[in-house]
Amino acid sequence: MWKPLQNTKSVTLVQGCLFAITAFIILMTVVAYHSYLVYRVRISGPRTTPPEAVLSDFSVPPCLFGDLPSARQQPVLRVVVVVYFSIPQKKYERNLQEQMKEYPYLDSIYPLVEHSSSYSKYDFVVRSDLDVFFTPAFAGWIPPNCAFVTGNGGYSDTFNMEKLAHVASYSGIHFNASVRNVGSTWIGTPQLVAKVAERTVHWMVHLSRIEFSPKQRTIAWWGGAPLWMEWHYGVLSMYGGHLAVNEVLESGKRHPYLKLDLDHPTTSSASCTVDGPLHLHTYQSNVYFSKSEFNNRKYVGASALPAFLNSTRCDYAAYLAADSLVMTSVGLAERLRSAKLTTLQKRV
Repeated sequence: MWKPLQNTKSVTLVQGCLFAITAFIILMTVVAYHSYLVYRVRISGPRTTPPEAVLSDFSVPPCLFGDLPSARQQPVLRVVVVVYFSIPQKKYERNLQEQMKEYPYLDSIYPLVEHSSSYSKYDFVVRSDLDVFFTPAFAGWIPPNCAFVTGNGGYSDTFNMEKLAHVASYSGIHFNASVRNVGSTWIGTPQLVAKVAERTVHWMVHLSRIEFSPKQRTIAWWGGAPLWMEWHYGVLSMYGGHLAVNEVLESGKRHPYLKLDLDHPTTSSASCTVDGPLHLHTYQSNVYFSKSEFNNRKYVGASALPAFLNSTRCDYAAYLAADSLVMTSVGLAERLRSAKLTTLQKRV
């Protein structure tokens, strides 16, 4: 004969716990989906022209919605304003320490922001990587029309361009899809370089927080370039610079912008003359001249570096690299001092 269940209280307790867990999961799902919409919201309808005062003073966020109080009066855009203002201007310290602790290349950009007053009196500022060679053509060259000049990068595949366009869209900044592969070398006036550097750091922090997962930000992950060339954390500074050039310069509409023959590959066998190129850059390659082969001391014997300066671009880079192996810091200082004095004497 069937008997009623004796432990009814235990069953009721278990059912209550299961119900609570289910409700919690549903709640967290709703919150997560809402957060996803917050960070992926797109602005529809006509875009507003940024106020001149806002764009000219980058100590305040150059947001398309004017000041924060008036922006919050627009319910449709309120959530976008919150996202866009989530990173305080010129107060990067906490975000930098947390978000960039495994991205050492930040050091090539941030000093331009932190110490902009140290170069404000110069006519032009050059920002470039360490694995580059300036050519004879650079010695007599001046950026035309005080333009902001960059070289060429190699990150603008279809996926990355769509991704950057998406970030620009939900952030409300200018974006020109025809501008591709903004190089890591910058040349411009101190004011423009400082502004572009500041916004580059801003976008690096933003992309790191919003568009990359914690795992993707670890050197153990991105050091092997598993996703290259699609959305690779190792070129975060390039992505940040791409957005900054669009935002600050409006791709040449607000300030003059040029892409010239900077960052030319050192694997080229074309001539290196006083007419160009301006600047050579060693990329990740084993083809001569290769920085990795040089670093691993592979250029020996029949593959030894040239003892005399030849006219090809690869040999020009190789000769300077070979010369650096026997040059001391004192010798380098003497050469720089001599070159500077020669330049000053020519001006007189």
